[in-house]
Amino acid sequence: MKVYFKEIPFDQFTPITAYYALATKGSCILESAPGSGRFSFVGIDPMAKIEGVGNYPEALRTMMEDFPVEIDHPSALYTGAPIGFVTFEKEYFFQIYRSSVIFDHELGKAFLATIGREEEVERLFHKLNRPLLLPDIQLSFGSIEEDVSDEEYCQMVEGAKEFMRRGDVYQVVLSRKFQAKMDGDPFQLYRAVRMKVPAPYLFFFDLEDRAVIGASPEKVISVEGDRIEAAPIAGTCKNGESIEALLKDPKETMEHVMLVDLARNDIGAVSLPGSVQVTEFKKAVKFPSVTHLVSKVVGKLDPQFDRLDAFQAAFPAGTLSGAPKKRAQELLFNMEKKKRGLYGGAILALTRKGDLASCIVIRTAVIQGGMMTVQAGAGIVLDSNPQKEAEETRNKASTLLKVATCF
Repeated sequence: MKVYFKEIPFDQFTPITAYYALATKGSCILESAPGSGRFSFVGIDPMAKIEGVGNYPEALRTMMEDFPVEIDHPSALYTGAPIGFVTFEKEYFFQIYRSSVIFDHELGKAFLATIGREEEVERLFHKLNRPLLLPDIQLSFGSIEEDVSDEEYCQMVEGAKEFMRRGDVYQVVLSRKFQAKMDGDPFQLYRAVRMKVPAPYLFFFDLEDRAVIGASPEKVISVEGDRIEAAPIAGTCKNGESIEALLKDPKETMEHVMLVDLARNDIGAVSLPGSVQVTEFKKAVKFPSVTHLVSKVVGKLDPQFDRLDAFQAAFPAGTLSGAPKKRAQELLFNMEKKKRGLYGGAILALTRKGDLASCIVIRTAVIQGGMMTVQAGAGIVLDSNPQKEAEETRNKASTLLKVATCF
């Protein structure tokens, strides 16, 4: 199948106006806050879908083979390639979009693209150029409730620390859910989130059974050519608190070093020997409501592996599970007592030239059945203060909850 492109005025449209003008059920938006990424992408009219549980790498390889696409364009990005998500429990959902709008912020260009039908590009361009007035954002929310109280969460923390005393794990990330009734269009909530919560990874999926709205600060990994990169985040304080104290906090430093080492091991499993490096370490980065400590780990992909092998080696991220990762996941399934679903999973996008982009599903709202759910966790180590960790989950969830409660 051939892909047809048409350049459109870059300064005349935005991902929001393009989505509002063209979207069908199942459409998506992937974009970055200014300065965080080169591209924004609007996917329209899903033409292929896969979903299941388990071996998502093989399912994605098969999907790419079953839907061959002829594409040779410098700004093609995710055109004609799978976009979707993998949950924490490895349930997966991916779609290939027939049409898309691509914004290349580096080149200052925008393009319409469609697979298989040249006349469709002109039809979409005509539709995109119709007069458009975005509605005011009108949303209403009920009171916010937790599925686990502070007291119950503190008990979970003490239980996790007991496993640490036994030597089962060094760290585990315990989470809880915050929920509220919501009345309004999920797309309008995404508009509010992207304005008030700028983040490296913004995403919106409008699916048949739910909508997913996220402003994630952290990738799982990215693969560009043979370069693999992870950017683990561990260590948090509220904005306005002392960053110097955060950098010197022994508990936060221990947790951060542990997760950087875990990222090194994950990337090292699929990289050429000697190629793994920590290029940035424990850098304080300010986000809308909290400041995080961030490092960067890179490696060179071993030719015997592909991008999906690299992703699988790193997923789920240690920053959302713990260390050692496998045992931490086993404990989480028992201690949290509920499936996480999307929380701690990943948004994943492939390209036809062999690259991969992903982000961790955190700072994310899932809208389903008139309810908005936001889940947040904290990294527990042996000297964790239970109440402080409970407050950290609330601080992280507040990134989205404050957007909701301002209406």
